[in-house]
Amino acid sequence: PSSAPGRSKGAILSTRQILEFHTFKQVEYIHCKMALVVDEFTVPEDKVNSAKDVFKKFDKKGQGRISTMDLGPAFKALNLNAKADQLKEWADLVDEEATGFINQDGFLTLFGKKLKYDQDERDLRDAFRILDKKKTGEIDVEDLRWLLKSLGDDLTEEDIDDMIRETDTDGSGFVDFDEFYKLMNSE
Repeated sequence: PSSAPGRSKGAILSTRQILEFHTFKQVEYIHCKMALVVDEFTVPEDKVNSAKDVFKKFDKKGQGRISTMDLGPAFKALNLNAKADQLKEWADLVDEEATGFINQDGFLTLFGKKLKYDQDERDLRDAFRILDKKKTGEIDVEDLRWLLKSLGDDLTEEDIDDMIRETDTDGSGFVDFDEFYKLMNSE
């Protein structure tokens, strides 16, 4: 509905787009001729080539692998910042045997994941700004309630109440971006 809270004409994100945000649990990659597809996110060929070049720089012995310890510096070389715990979690996904090394395919998968993660965060910030009508850095839980209802996930009122209670831990009636982000990325 056009008068629904949190939606304005020309809104950056539709509720359908917000629905599509999810956490990364499964590593799936497909190499295409022109791009890399990771978790349904397409990485353009030029970025893939840049990532391959960086991988080669860190693969000093030419063994087709780099240390998981080099993941952070390699991402920095690609102008990407990631928290150590995030890097560890992602490295564990592609280094299933805990060898301490990842191959180029694993590196490209993580590179794609990072790009998608950053894009999802930007999209969530845009959605949050739309819902933050008063520009206070917080959204009213009633607007959040409307959003959750409109996602069409077969959520009951009780489910929504539970989600809001878990998100608005201080009971203020408002949710900041960090709380919103956690909610939108929860399972």
